[in-house]
Amino acid sequence: MSFKEHTRGEIAKNYIINYLLSRDYEVLQEGTSQGLIDLVGVNRETGRVYFIDCKSLSRRVDGTRVNRILKPAQKDLQDKVGIPFIIAYADSETGSVEIPKLGV
Repeated sequence: MSFKEHTRGEIAKNYIINYLLSRDYEVLQEGTSQGLIDLVGVNRETGRVYFIDCKSLSRRVDGTRVNRILKPAQKDLQDKVGIPFIIAYADSETGSVEIPKLGV
């Protein structure tokens, strides 16, 4: 991963953190840059816990969005502990955030 890609990813993660905090989530970050889980989000109102994989929004040459899937190890962990994994997208240029499975 190049420095530019890593920087875009960190910017995207920060947008996602701020987005969740503004929607009454407690947010815990992982301590490494290569872990299975980027963030743990806890909804303060409902107590629901989510593992969150942060992605910088990417588009193909034709402008269509690149959708990501969970890694097999993420699916295995989700199945073992019963905490859903969610992929969150942030556009590192505009700051827009989409977290489809949270409905936000």
